[in-house]
Amino acid sequence: MNLELIALIAPIVGVIAFMLIEQLAGIRASQIKHRTITFVGMEACNVLTTIVLSLLVLTPLVYFLSSLQLFSFSTLDAPAWVVCVLSFLFLDLISYTQHYLHHKVPFLWRLHRLHHSDQHVDPLTAWLHHPLEMVSTFMVTVSLAVIFDVPVIVLTVYALVTALHAPFTHMRLLLPDRIAHYLKYILITPNFHRVHHALAMKEGNSNFGGTLVCWDYLFGTVYTKNNKELHTQALGIAPQQAPDSVQLSKFLKNPFLRKK
Repeated sequence: MNLELIALIAPIVGVIAFMLIEQLAGIRASQIKHRTITFVGMEACNVLTTIVLSLLVLTPLVYFLSSLQLFSFSTLDAPAWVVCVLSFLFLDLISYTQHYLHHKVPFLWRLHRLHHSDQHVDPLTAWLHHPLEMVSTFMVTVSLAVIFDVPVIVLTVYALVTALHAPFTHMRLLLPDRIAHYLKYILITPNFHRVHHALAMKEGNSNFGGTLVCWDYLFGTVYTKNNKELHTQALGIAPQQAPDSVQLSKFLKNPFLRKK
């Protein structure tokens, strides 16, 4: 099994694994009618979108942008592990920047807001992304990876890591405050990311990191809460921006809803 296929399967494995962990911890899955089926449908749409982009867009895009190369991580005069670490950090910076822009640019927020519409954040929420958002992140990530000549192996490994890490960050099962206190300086945790899903957008417009928290500290977008505060925090977005029912068709139409 090649790495590309593993990276495609990883989101499914990650969500199932962390949902089982929550059940073993005594946290019941959401009882919202049709929620699981609809979220699975969204993931199927996104997998299909990724496959189509990979088959039809990837090769022409790489061919076109290869002549615009500004820098090469692949040929950097450094040990292989240094090249891999720097490339990984670069991809994570791209993830942070894109996430930040999807909150700040109105058009991009329309693509991203579906992810924030979930009022019952759990590992399944990692699948709640609109296909058009997948297109925008795919195009930007691949374009910058080509222009800066990021090694393909690092791209694949980063996709694998984020696919497994995303459902972890959306768990309802929070880490103990003592553990979360130390991890918040290294890795995005469920405690750190849950603030990002707050209904109050003053709090929701924070903690944009994908895997590592360093970018949030570097750019001053950190907002932290203790477990007591997190358990009472309201989640979601304003009703007029969210789908009015848990149906796949409503989710797919969400970016085209006009804000009242």
